[in-house]
Amino acid sequence: MRIFRGIPALAMALSLSPVVAGDLYLDINGLSRHYSSHTPRADLRETNTGLGLTYRYTGRNLLLSAGAYRDSYDGQAWYVGGGQRWRLFEQAGIGLEAGYLAGVTYRRWSVSGDRRLTPGAIPTLTLSAGSLSATVSALPPIGGLIRDPAVFASISIKIN
Repeated sequence: MRIFRGIPALAMALSLSPVVAGDLYLDINGLSRHYSSHTPRADLRETNTGLGLTYRYTGRNLLLSAGAYRDSYDGQAWYVGGGQRWRLFEQAGIGLEAGYLAGVTYRRWSVSGDRRLTPGAIPTLTLSAGSLSATVSALPPIGGLIRDPAVFASISIKIN
């Protein structure tokens, strides 16, 4: 599958970049739900399969993330960025964090549009238990660029 072509280079880049201790996660991108869409829902893909890696620095709320997925217009998309998460709640090994991911994405923003490199930031909410976490993110409407806003979800598994 073409979606996995960049994973070896991504893994090498993320493994070389951290200077301080941290944890590496495999991200499994999956679902989106569009709302107030400009594009008819039947033309939107809401199963956005893909893989990524996230490196989370130990003792800090900083992270690096990169990956690839099928976008809502059925095109190949890539992202790379960094962000922060803050612990809101933790009890009996279950935690809730709020944060953001900021970076760049290379993807289409409409059914017939060309791919373009676009900077941005999205809010995140993460529920974690042990080495497994689920993150929900929001892509709000931005006039002229994001005409099909969505909420999307991914699962992450700690691999080190």
